[in-house]
Amino acid sequence: MKAILLLFNIQKKNNLGMLIRTANALGVHELCVVGRKEYSSYGNHKTNTTTQKRHFFRYQEAVDFYRARGYDLVGVEISKAGKPVQLHPFRVDTVFIVG
Repeated sequence: MKAILLLFNIQKKNNLGMLIRTANALGVHELCVVGRKEYSSYGNHKTNTTTQKRHFFRYQEAVDFYRARGYDLVGVEISKAGKPVQLHPFRVDTVFIVG
């Protein structure tokens, strides 16, 4: 199964760079950045070019793209309403939404 990391509304350049580095370390198939086309990947420690990337200007465009290809979309959020990721039944390629 493929894992995609969709980054939406990541404001701090250090956060984006560290997420790129983490995605690379975890073997994420693709990194999707939603928002402005020019973004800083400061902090990625030269891993910026090792993970495939895709860009969308609007969140809904990204969601529609992955849903049309049969991906399961999972929001990553720390809240009282959230459920532990290990309880999710991963059966198909998955997009993890962060931001």
